[in-house]
Amino acid sequence: MLAADETSVAAALYAQRSGCRWATIAVLPLNLAGAEGPPSGLGLAPGRGPFGHARDGILRSLVPLLMRPLAAPLADAREAVGLPPSSLTIDRIVFSPQLILASGVGALDYGREGRPGHLHFVGRLTAPDARSAQTNTVPEWWGDLEGRTVVHVTQGTQNTDPDDLIRPSLAALADRDVLVVVTTGVSRTHRTPLSLACERARRRLDAAQPAPAPHTHRDHQRRLGRDARRARARHPARHRRGRPRQARSRRPRRVGGSRREYADGTSDAVRRAFDRTQADAAYRAAARSIADQLATAGGAPRAAQHLEDLAAR
Repeated sequence: MLAADETSVAAALYAQRSGCRWATIAVLPLNLAGAEGPPSGLGLAPGRGPFGHARDGILRSLVPLLMRPLAAPLADAREAVGLPPSSLTIDRIVFSPQLILASGVGALDYGREGRPGHLHFVGRLTAPDARSAQTNTVPEWWGDLEGRTVVHVTQGTQNTDPDDLIRPSLAALADRDVLVVVTTGVSRTHRTPLSLACERARRRLDAAQPAPAPHTHRDHQRRLGRDARRARARHPARHRRGRPRQARSRRPRRVGGSRREYADGTSDAVRRAFDRTQADAAYRAAARSIADQLATAGGAPRAAQHLEDLAAR
């Protein structure tokens, strides 16, 4: 039996070539193609009514076009292992028709209907922590959070430029009585600019002063240029024309008649989102509901049981 994640194309081709029992363990947000709803990854809820269903159908029809650049390499790989040509796109090939174990719960998939019967949501796919099982205690510093509002900002592992989300979030929440916890897969390249941003935000909160007046566009450009020069000096091979490669596609846009960077718009969006979630209790209720579902989904032990059942067939 073969168990592999949904990014392992080689495993999928081997399973199809050998005919072995095959399980897909979806460690990423479920990107399983279906006949209902919009394509996964767009952050869109399934449409309602004729116009919503039509929108979803149009978006699903665009997926093969977006996958076209991968068609030729995938065809070459299939030929190399002795498989016949296939018209299926890569997002359909990497999922097993026998068993799919998806991290998370159905609520995170918008509760879509029409999902295959061999798909099972198993909650958190993490190894059981023996220490947590033996001692049901919290860290010593946990009491410091009593009565505090904690905001978790997760940058991700692909778009790791702090200007994408981290720095705008720190700027947006610098004048709020919150504790901001940041997690990211950022490299050493951005350590200095990120540390400076965190230090500025920390000093504002410690001093209990209101946020300073917004910087002018010229000040913002000078700060970006300074940070880019420092990053380029640390890793000259990763940067060209004074900016990180990842940020080269960023362009100023017009907002309200003035030229502003995308980061400024992101700060406004973060501030509005924070205020909305603080004012509307429905967000916290939904979060608690999903947390309860995750706690009872079974996790890694349930996933292992599904794998054993597949192996025993």
